[in-house]
Amino acid sequence: MASFINKLITAVEVIGAVTGAKQLNDLAGSTDNVTKASTRLSNESSNSARGFAAQSKGLGGLVASYAGAAANIFAITQAYGALNKAARIDQVIEGTKILASQVGETGSSILANMKSITNGQLSMAQSAELANTALAAGFDSKQLSGLTEVAFKASRVLGRDLTDSVQRLIKGTAKLEPELLDELGIFTRLEPAVDKYASKLGVTAASLTEFQRRQAFANAAIDEGNRKFGVIQISANTTQASFERAAAAFSDLAQKIG
Repeated sequence: MASFINKLITAVEVIGAVTGAKQLNDLAGSTDNVTKASTRLSNESSNSARGFAAQSKGLGGLVASYAGAAANIFAITQAYGALNKAARIDQVIEGTKILASQVGETGSSILANMKSITNGQLSMAQSAELANTALAAGFDSKQLSGLTEVAFKASRVLGRDLTDSVQRLIKGTAKLEPELLDELGIFTRLEPAVDKYASKLGVTAASLTEFQRRQAFANAAIDEGNRKFGVIQISANTTQASFERAAAAFSDLAQKIG
């Protein structure tokens, strides 16, 4: 019996040894397969990287050419825009000279006067555009100066943009639209202004021409603006005035360069 048990134990040990060896061989094979797969993946990654680098190098010239062309097109477009803007401003200023000559004034003196009244806070282009609107409506240089000064003072008090204020006052009086003046605190009404103007001329209000009605409304707006904002000091410098003056100076410089 003891002999049989010993043989059985020996057989079990042999079977275990064989099984262990097989497992070790299988493990070694699996490890070898993993190593080979890892090596193959590494080689493929390296090949892909080299291929991408080669492709990038091949496209480098095309990309650089495209970037250079895009930069040149942008520069040309910007230059064209600047030249076009400068030419348009020159045309507007030339228009001021023509309109001013029709009322016995010079364009340069009108523009210089507007810049002086606003302490240089209007650029030459802005002054010319606003002046042309007033001159085309039949206002003379005295009325233009009065409208500009009232609008300048109103913008200081109300904290409004200067260019918008002057434009609103000139257009409102030229188009006989009191609503445009209301936001500047000037509540002039057309019919009372026309009646007063006709009374000074010794004629009836109904007989006034459209030009005379504009004259009446503009004069009334200037009078009311002076009564309301006459005490406002416009010579004092402010932060807003400094920014607007710098912007106007830069605009004038850009126009000269253009």
